Amino acid sequence: MKTLFIFRRDLRTFDNTALNRVVEKYPKTEIIPIFIFNKKQIEETDNKYYSKNAVQFLFESLDEISDFTNFFYTSTNDIPILETLFNKYKFDNLAFNIDYTPYAIKRDKEIKAWANEKKVELITFEDYTLHNIGEIVKDNKEPYQKFTPFYKKSIIKKPRSLLTNTKFKFITDNKQSLDKYNYLRPDENKMISVNGGRKKGLEILAKLKKGIFDNYDKDRDYPFLDRTTKLSAYIKFGCVSIREIYYNLPVKHGIIRELFWHDFYANITYYFPYIFGGSFIKKYDVIKWHENEELLNKWKKGMTGFPIVDAAMRQLNTIGWMHNRCRMIVASFLVKNLLIDWRKGEEYFAKSLVDYDPSSNNGGWQWCASTGTDSQPYFRVFSPSLQMKKYDSECVFIKKWVEELRNVDNKIILNWETKQYNNIDYPKPIVNTKTTAALFIKTFKEI
Repeated sequence: MKTLFIFRRDLRTFDNTALNRVVEKYPKTEIIPIFIFNKKQIEETDNKYYSKNAVQFLFESLDEISDFTNFFYTSTNDIPILETLFNKYKFDNLAFNIDYTPYAIKRDKEIKAWANEKKVELITFEDYTLHNIGEIVKDNKEPYQKFTPFYKKSIIKKPRSLLTNTKFKFITDNKQSLDKYNYLRPDENKMISVNGGRKKGLEILAKLKKGIFDNYDKDRDYPFLDRTTKLSAYIKFGCVSIREIYYNLPVKHGIIRELFWHDFYANITYYFPYIFGGSFIKKYDVIKWHENEELLNKWKKGMTGFPIVDAAMRQLNTIGWMHNRCRMIVASFLVKNLLIDWRKGEEYFAKSLVDYDPSSNNGGWQWCASTGTDSQPYFRVFSPSLQMKKYDSECVFIKKWVEELRNVDNKIILNWETKQYNNIDYPKPIVNTKTTAALFIKTFKEI
């Protein structure tokens, strides 16, 4: 018996749900492991949300499984590759872990139809969340639209136990090498925040076990401390299992709550797919956002004249990652002070982040823009100056990323919004935050 297994964003064998379940069901099956590069996802010209940092991480992760995985490329869909491999191996089963984005659902529907036509057994499981999509719902079976009740019901139910099978019979004859696709590999960002692969992910897990992040709840809001795990990219590409993280922490640990935020947004994606391109709260789709490329570009480059915003954007542009507190600050600033469409920010983050995840990225942006599910109230607008004074009062983070301010007195930096100094080569604030915040609030209030 032979089984074709498609790796996707589950780049490991440990606790890989579909892979392990196949072997449980058919212990003697030979497995043909493949990974498919799809032009719609992997090439910058075809993917509006292409991220060089994320693709670099992907390739680094694939390097670790390249010894037993076959690699293929398609410019259309997966079916021609499946057809070629079926003709060669006459496999009995086709297995993969299912995804929830509209693109993935459409792709897998086509694969299911092909498998039915060929009379190939299709073996699919969910793998990317702690609980299956739709498992945590209201008593009336409706999906939760608020995080807190979703979390309260999720936390009382343990995820399934880890799957630890190590006996896989991989077929590697006439293997398609990863080297063949090096032309898809982006130029290396040597400053990238995290490198791909399970080994690197396990190093972070080891730190979790040692208690290095035990003060996570207290420290997580301060970007200069760098006390967040940076596990998000490893979760996105499945280098480590999300359940693996869960079972390495006490249930009350703050990181567990973040894992359920990940699950919550995955559920929102499945039940409300229109969020990709539209506001979750549909009435806000009528808002006429400001079209100002000059201000947008200054935001992107970290040249707004607001030190905490500029430090965060320069961090993103350099290492492909941004601290979560800073993500909220820069998102609020773009939407509620520059009055620019949140979708512009969503797209820029997608193109820049090493840990880009469509569901989490969309959820975070809509939360900050007050257009999403369980989002902050529209009348709550972050003040960049107050955020700076509260979370980087000694300007450690700012001075790390804003070179022009490294030798400037902290008092000057902290009061930059109200009093600029002409002898310092750093931009003046590009907007009056009080005026723009009032305009934003007025706009939302009238809808």
